[in-house]
Amino acid sequence: MLKLGYLGPEGTFSEKAAHIWLHWVRGTSWLGEGRTGIPQLFHELEAGELHQIVVPVENSIEGAVNVTQDYLIRIEDIEILGEISLSIEHYLATSQRIPLSEISAVYSHPQALSQCHEYLQNNLKHASLLQATSTAEAARLVAQNAPGIAAVTSKDAVIKYGLTVLAEKIQDFSDNKTRFWVLGKKEGKEAIPKNNNSSLKTSIVVALPYNRPGSLYEILKGFADANLDLTRIESRPTKKELGEYLFIIDFWGHLQDKTVLDTLTKLKTKAAMLKILGSYPIIT
Repeated sequence: MLKLGYLGPEGTFSEKAAHIWLHWVRGTSWLGEGRTGIPQLFHELEAGELHQIVVPVENSIEGAVNVTQDYLIRIEDIEILGEISLSIEHYLATSQRIPLSEISAVYSHPQALSQCHEYLQNNLKHASLLQATSTAEAARLVAQNAPGIAAVTSKDAVIKYGLTVLAEKIQDFSDNKTRFWVLGKKEGKEAIPKNNNSSLKTSIVVALPYNRPGSLYEILKGFADANLDLTRIESRPTKKELGEYLFIIDFWGHLQDKTVLDTLTKLKTKAAMLKILGSYPIIT
């Protein structure tokens, strides 16, 4: 049986994304397994202990999940197999109903706490904000402890761990979404969907020639000239020299498209480094 790893425990948004992926790749026997952190997921994928993993890559409020991007850039033989977007709704929950004034601490994943900053500042300014490895882990901690602590968590985790909802949909912006990437090894093509009705996207990493004016413009102009629609451009430090950056670029199209292939071939002559992270379907 093949193993799909996600950020656990049960009840996380990552688990929900994993279930969507498994439904989409019907026909292969998979076992979903939760892990305590994104680094652990990458390490076990690299070691062959997991066949694929589901990891968050970007949130519409807080932006990029840098640890995901950095591991994907660093590890050579891993590629993106698919993308899943989820609407994210956060709930304030406790083990039993208590006044907000009696809550001394709120647990959640750092991204979730940031996504609910305004609500927490306006209603729970007196409470300590404490980090958990996931929103579901926060729910589990609250369920196992005495009243007085709360979790910012998902509706699924509220149900899973038998919590009481004190406030629902407390995220700062109602249209809160997170993108997840499904990753696997390049030589392992287990259960890659054959659905041709999905939109297709390609992601790359580009390093520019050092200190050459107009380098980024030349890279982006190549996409504009080819009429390829960019969906995201993100900079990450090279971790070698202050002021040196890599650029992650997502755009519509697939490597099998001649326009995409020709554009990337030309780009190689202008970039100091080009790494293709994958061409993959968008699952909605």
